[in-house]
Amino acid sequence: MSAPRRNSGARAGPRSRNRPADAPAGARPDRLTGPPGPARVAPKTTKTTKATKAAGLRRRPGPSGAPSDAGERRRRTQLTGRAAVLALVLVALGLSLAYPIRQYYGQRAEIAQMREQVRRQEQRVAELQAERDRWSDPAYIRAQARKRLHFCMPDETCFVAVNPPATRTGR
Repeated sequence: MSAPRRNSGARAGPRSRNRPADAPAGARPDRLTGPPGPARVAPKTTKTTKATKAAGLRRRPGPSGAPSDAGERRRRTQLTGRAAVLALVLVALGLSLAYPIRQYYGQRAEIAQMREQVRRQEQRVAELQAERDRWSDPAYIRAQARKRLHFCMPDETCFVAVNPPATRTGR
């Protein structure tokens, strides 16, 4: 034998969470049914200002019937807390990335300095190779020996002026 059903026959469909147990089957949960009593009072409509319309907010009446900002204050507090947490996360992220970024730019500057040094050394190597090639030429060696060491060839007569007289020009 099965247990007797409550309010049998009054409902046509399955029971909804949003609908009270004593509401008829087709009743919408947001509409009030039955006579208004102490438990069910129709909500008072309040005047909406331009600022609240622009913000998309509705002001709800407080206990005295005047519009209350409690909901707005609570929402503002939540946004401020969220903003503080977001700012804290961004600051932590910035601080955690500051040292590696500084290292990165420092290394990039060091690499640029090293490349410049390598370029100067390669230029110096090229100059030394050119000088080595000049010294492998016998004519260059003879010219340098005459100029630097005052050498003369065996069939030549060389003169060296010890104190040459000063030449006067313009008189």
